[in-house]
Amino acid sequence: MDYEENMKSDKLLPCPFCGAKARLIEDFELMDQSGNVAIHYVQCTKCHIRTPNFDEWDIGANKAKQKARDCWNKRK
Repeated sequence: MDYEENMKSDKLLPCPFCGAKARLIEDFELMDQSGNVAIHYVQCTKCHIRTPNFDEWDIGANKAKQKARDCWNKRK
């Protein structure tokens, strides 16, 4: 699978630093008066390097998950 195919899928590339598996995390952040909002990020299962948070409040659940995946899989 090449880079372009991987960007269109839900598959996560291995960690660019240690080569371990990565996982998509859904966590919750307390908002001021609106309650909780889910945040999504990808994190390495070994060295714990991670992407920034992408929250559902701004862009919706599916887009937040995909942005986290895309951010992780982007290699430059």
